[in-house]
Amino acid sequence: MPGRNKRRKRKSSEVGSSASPEAVQNHPNFGIHAKE
Repeated sequence: MPGRNKRRKRKSSEVGSSASPEAVQNHPNFGIHAKE
């Protein structure tokens, strides 16, 4: 199960740091993370 946690953390970091606000709006799944 630790592998699953690592995968989730990596996605969150990429979306908040690498992905721009416009790219986040393009992804409905990331929209929730951006609002948080």
